[in-house]
Amino acid sequence: MVTLLNHRHKLIAIAFLLALAPAQGLSDSQENKQRSEVKSGRIVRVDDRSKRVFVQINPDRISTQRKAKLVLLSLQERISACYPQFGKEWAVSFFSDEKYAVYKSELGDNPSIVGGWSDHYLGEYDRKEQKMTLYPTSPKLVKYFTVVIP
Repeated sequence: MVTLLNHRHKLIAIAFLLALAPAQGLSDSQENKQRSEVKSGRIVRVDDRSKRVFVQINPDRISTQRKAKLVLLSLQERISACYPQFGKEWAVSFFSDEKYAVYKSELGDNPSIVGGWSDHYLGEYDRKEQKMTLYPTSPKLVKYFTVVIP
């Protein structure tokens, strides 16, 4: 009888915890998603063949080595989860506006993009070389630093 009661109490406790788990898991998931979006901006395009992601982000989020590392760690988590075939040989192009998130060679003669593309191209990161380049199209602003991520 005592064993049966103990078993019943355990089942009730497990049922109670399971009932609470989805609500707690949902809020944790939402919080993590918000943090991830704040840290890594937003992936707006992926080039599977070149293993490159195009990210819309606020320039301040990648303005220093420390800030860039936080973004890149968060981004690496997403890339590992969504594009495991990229391994550790991927690259990122950062843009301040999704509209400009294209390769320079894809600009063509679209005047609404051509004129502002270089102004919105914030930088790039090469995961294999672990090199970050900010403002690569602006000789006066260009900045390089290493960002080592595991």
